[in-house]
Amino acid sequence: MSILSESAPATQSGISTMLRSGWPFACDECRLGWESEADWRQHIGEVHGRGPSYAGVPGDVVVTVPMAVWDEWLDEGDLPGDGWSGNDSFFNLWGAVPRISAGDRVYIVAHGRLRGYAPLVRIDRVGREFALVRRDGAVACTLPESIRGFRGWRYRWWLRAAELPFPNWREK
Repeated sequence: MSILSESAPATQSGISTMLRSGWPFACDECRLGWESEADWRQHIGEVHGRGPSYAGVPGDVVVTVPMAVWDEWLDEGDLPGDGWSGNDSFFNLWGAVPRISAGDRVYIVAHGRLRGYAPLVRIDRVGREFALVRRDGAVACTLPESIRGFRGWRYRWWLRAAELPFPNWREK
């Protein structure tokens, strides 16, 4: 059962404030605290529909393919409906590495729309750079609203239930 922390001022981070207040598990977004790790995991999965893999909930991430390289990205292959080409495909990034594991979803945004996802195979790291590696299993899906492109990666912020099939996912 979740418990609202009334002692956490709105100007401070929920997690750090709640941990100082004695809550062993907390949600920074909702400013709720739990004494049970199982209850916290359930909240992250059900309310946010995602979470870092360390919470025991898939940590799906979202990345943007820049408009200028959309056609080149399509040429890599292993797209929705394709079988595995025998080659790994890499989405190169730098900076902080997301807390995700093999099997978590890597969602693609391009031209202002969610285009779909592919299951993560692994993360390759080289210094401050890393690559999200995928193969086959890509699925075309979208959301009923547009998504502005961004640099880097973000954790998925919508519920999977909101995803819709996207048969015209290749269109710009």
